[in-house]
Amino acid sequence: MSRKSSPFTLQLTETRILIDPIEALDARILEDLWEFRLRFVDIKPDVGLDVDKRLFKSKVGRGGSVVRFYDRNDALVAFFDFRGQATEFGGRSHLVVGGDFAFFEPEWRRHPALVLTILFTIGAAVRRHGWRRKVWFVGAAYPSAYLSLAGTLSDIRVAGVASNREDVALLEHLGQLLYGDSWVSGHYRVQNRTLPPPFTPPPTVWGRDAFRFYEAVNPDWAAGYSMLLMIPVDARCIAEALWSSTRRSVRRGLRLRSNEASSVPSASK
Repeated sequence: MSRKSSPFTLQLTETRILIDPIEALDARILEDLWEFRLRFVDIKPDVGLDVDKRLFKSKVGRGGSVVRFYDRNDALVAFFDFRGQATEFGGRSHLVVGGDFAFFEPEWRRHPALVLTILFTIGAAVRRHGWRRKVWFVGAAYPSAYLSLAGTLSDIRVAGVASNREDVALLEHLGQLLYGDSWVSGHYRVQNRTLPPPFTPPPTVWGRDAFRFYEAVNPDWAAGYSMLLMIPVDARCIAEALWSSTRRSVRRGLRLRSNEASSVPSASK
């Protein structure tokens, strides 16, 4: 993968995280990101690869930055883009943090480094735009992304089934603001150029229930529609994210030590 020095680099035990403003990424890196994305989605036949590549390169990271994750073998394993945007709605000032693209190798979708990096990007947006009365993390999710978030955070507001009229109206406003012509007004979903792969929920009661809920809200996801959601960035959100990251770090560390111990040759003959 092509890579050059980044304004922000974080080195963890297994992971190197690079955060760049979009203008710092050269054509080769953008090509790498586009090719990585194709591992997880198919492009709709009526769109075509050339058109999709052009649109991807024009939209990824627009007005913001791109976060890339590399493993210990220097292979790209995840990326997402993000930007902050202030908006006034319902007599309140809101700061919306989110992006257009987020793709992760399956084993990295609940990696502790991901949670910490998302909190960092939210903090960066707040520093740039200032704290507002409401701060939201907003995205359009296929099933795998929704289940990853739902397994970490308890307060996820979903378009179409929000708990109050204010949230419903705000989600409609954000859908139009962030996704423009791709927003399917009244159906609370985003029309994509891609088709997701088949999805099998985790073999647990929680996993089956979460996927059943997703399909009830967004039954046409397999045709390329993603579900809009927003997460309030408040004390509970931050506490749950940090607790989840800590718990996963401990479990991951235990697995790594176990693997290292099992790889040591036995002294007995």
